[in-house]
Amino acid sequence: MSISPKTIFQRIVFDAALLVSALMFPLWCALALAFVGLFLFEQFYEIVLLGLMIDAVYGVPLPLLHLPALYTIFASALFLLALPLRKRIRYYRAI
Repeated sequence: MSISPKTIFQRIVFDAALLVSALMFPLWCALALAFVGLFLFEQFYEIVLLGLMIDAVYGVPLPLLHLPALYTIFASALFLLALPLRKRIRYYRAI
């Protein structure tokens, strides 16, 4: 499967926006943008990298759960849940 240069450019721009939103805006903005990316791009692995980055920069273990990688686990779960969900959406079309 060949990927067009336009698609690569769109993905790079989206990843840059995701990185800026994770560093400059509240975390819910970055998570909302990452959720959009899950359905906009095919195999959006960048969401797991975003979770790793957020955990590295802002991550503090919660006293109740004792999970140091909470955002990484959340991003991985979103990625895995989006795989079968994309096939069930009527108007899904990856860029």
